Amino acid sequence: MICLSLPIYLLAFKYERLYFFNSLYGMLASSIMVDILFPLRGIFDLPIAGSALLGGLLIGSGVGIMLRNKVSPGGVDLMALMISKWSSINVGILIFFIDISIIVSGLYILGGDEPVYSILTVLGVGFTSSLLTSFKSVNVYLR
Repeated sequence: MICLSLPIYLLAFKYERLYFFNSLYGMLASSIMVDILFPLRGIFDLPIAGSALLGGLLIGSGVGIMLRNKVSPGGVDLMALMISKWSSINVGILIFFIDISIIVSGLYILGGDEPVYSILTVLGVGFTSSLLTSFKSVNVYLR
């Protein structure tokens, strides 16, 4: 993953230093959370489609929260964050289209059922992250 993401990190280092350093923090935080949550693997027994969708919603929530704060876990998300800044397109929507193009390419090349479940995950990630990054701020008034 590091080798594939290296050109994106170099681009961020050259043009968007804040995004570069924030993505290093985001990658570290994501890696730590995966390790912390690993023991929970296998506790829930859901059908594969439900797991794919629920996983996408959870991943999208984490990524969306990170992106609201100009932090990314790196890779495609970092690229989408930079493109979003330069083009004013919602970063969650960019991630969705980039991820869906990767999945469709995999479906074309590999075939099988697995890419269909990946599409469910990408739909969950795209929906949740675009929802969380759509609003500049949320004000809650308590009476």
